[in-house]
Amino acid sequence: MKKTLLFLRRLALPLVIVATLTFIIERHFFSSEPSLPEHTNTTVSANPEVQTILHGKIMVAFRDSVTEFGNYPEIIAQNTGMAVQNMGFKGTRLAYHPYAAYEPFSLTNLIDAVISRDFSVQDLAIQEDRNYTPAFKQHYEDLKNIDFSQVDIVSVFIGTNDYMGNSADVVSLGTPDDTTRETFYGAINYFVNTMQTAFPAVDLVFVTPTWRMNHEELGGESASIQPNARDNYLSEFVDTLVERGEFYQIPTLDLYRTSGLSEENHTNFFIDEVHPNSNGYELIGNTISQFLIETYNKE
Repeated sequence: MKKTLLFLRRLALPLVIVATLTFIIERHFFSSEPSLPEHTNTTVSANPEVQTILHGKIMVAFRDSVTEFGNYPEIIAQNTGMAVQNMGFKGTRLAYHPYAAYEPFSLTNLIDAVISRDFSVQDLAIQEDRNYTPAFKQHYEDLKNIDFSQVDIVSVFIGTNDYMGNSADVVSLGTPDDTTRETFYGAINYFVNTMQTAFPAVDLVFVTPTWRMNHEELGGESASIQPNARDNYLSEFVDTLVERGEFYQIPTLDLYRTSGLSEENHTNFFIDEVHPNSNGYELIGNTISQFLIETYNKE
């Protein structure tokens, strides 16, 4: 009996070693999980003292379908302890939009409605149901109930539809001294000045668009090599948002350059040309979370 037990013990050790090595090899070489883009830090600080800097704050996350369709606001809430409201509206822009369905919900129009408490133009569009999703409608109803005097942070994650959203005429970049909604520069200036005048206690945060592909009907090329109909590249819209962030001293996260998303890993992080999949939203949510934690930790 003792010889049998001794034999089994001697046999067990090699089996454990083999099993462990097999597990390591499979995890390292055959894992189906997508690899994260190089130079991308998606690790959210594990320091409770740092994380509680934002705990209890209220954040409103504005913009287009990348926000409407995604759960990155929920990820930010989980990572920071903030209450984060998803205010994504598909198809919309920061600047003027020629489509009647989207123009009432372009951010510069929405902020005017919030301040004046006059949502009649938006209400009419909703009543006519101009092809809005249930989430779009719910976000709009939620927006009307937000008391912005109680909001701590407003993030603006926008620009991809201003660059090339659909077959409608694209937005002109304009110049830094523009103040009208017809150009991207002007729309940024209009939004910032309007928000800071009405709600001076609210902190603004800019988030640039990520890299993207363009729809087949719009050329089907990478945004890094394909300009829009006005011969402007997505990177120029990104640079405009970054420049205005520096001008107004608004914290700005350049996701276009820091997220690591590119044509090479597109299939791992996107469900189509523009919209992230669950892996992409997790990356975006964690990256924005870490940016916010680091930004407020410096104050």
